[in-house]
Amino acid sequence: MPEIPEGLEYLLQWYYELAARRAITMAGVQAITYAEILAWARLTYTDPQPLEVDILCRLDDIYRGVSAERVRDETKRRSSKAKAKGA
Repeated sequence: MPEIPEGLEYLLQWYYELAARRAITMAGVQAITYAEILAWARLTYTDPQPLEVDILCRLDDIYRGVSAERVRDETKRRSSKAKAKGA
């Protein structure tokens, strides 16, 4: 995991709080929505600035991309294993 620049650790903590409540469906990991960020901000008395919201969304995009890639790789691995058993 890359090192977080000093003074920005709070953004990662915010992201973890939001991600812990995210929806996961059969379609995969769902994006954290602006509505969810707004609700979290109100409930936690946090006032994220637009740039901070943008960073949270970018972190989420990265996480969802990595998660989708892992699912694809695992699906390919299982498919290959099943074909090998059937051969």
